[in-house]
Amino acid sequence: MDYKINDYRDLISLLLKEKLGRGGKVRLAEALNCHPGYISQVLKKSKIHFSPESVIKIANFLELDLREQDYLLNLLHLERSGSEDLKRYYSKKVSAIQEENQQIAGKIKKVSQELDEVAKGVYYGHWAYGAVHMIVSIDRYRTAKTIGDHLKISKAFTQKILDFLTEKGLITLVDGRYEHGKCRIHLKKSSPYIRSHHQNFRHKAIQSLEEERDLDLHYSSVMTLSKGDALKIKDLILRLIEDKERILAPSPNEEIVCFNLDLFEL
Repeated sequence: MDYKINDYRDLISLLLKEKLGRGGKVRLAEALNCHPGYISQVLKKSKIHFSPESVIKIANFLELDLREQDYLLNLLHLERSGSEDLKRYYSKKVSAIQEENQQIAGKIKKVSQELDEVAKGVYYGHWAYGAVHMIVSIDRYRTAKTIGDHLKISKAFTQKILDFLTEKGLITLVDGRYEHGKCRIHLKKSSPYIRSHHQNFRHKAIQSLEEERDLDLHYSSVMTLSKGDALKIKDLILRLIEDKERILAPSPNEEIVCFNLDLFEL
């Protein structure tokens, strides 16, 4: 999501290109149940605009998170505003989101490289790769022994993971101690490795049921409710994830934990 873009039509055009490539407008038209020519006409900045309802459908179609949806909707309202007072109102909202994004982005190290597909297969093939990658940010877990002992993995496997992470730039070895490197990775929802990633840490969640540690929390609930209320609960979970990110950014590295949430139809 490029928060520097100030026109909702430019942003939708960019997202269609990035996420879908050629044929994106046709697929979007199918999702909106309209003619592709209508999509093109709006995106070419004619006098026709999408409705807020259509923009929400587009946001869901493009799998945008809550902050991204909010930004896109505010850009739409800014463009459709019929008075200067309303334009100023939405302009301030857009600027606030842009400023917030800059603050968050400033706390994240720049990506200097990315893992290739083979390396992603290795990294997401076993939970320990991600765990070792993260745990080196905690000062007391910067050696192969302390890492292996805490995560309960063998010395040989621990060293194999550390060598892989070092080779790929995810961590570095400085004076006999490991620390985070310059390479950062993010797994998209559409990635073929996303299933393995979720399965790995859900298996670890099941194992943690045997530990009964004070910090651990497990919750399961089977419910019957309306479709609308189910969507409300989903929205609450999405807001929780967004709030979690705000807490995580400034938090000092003291403990390594795993956070899993599941909501699905039976």
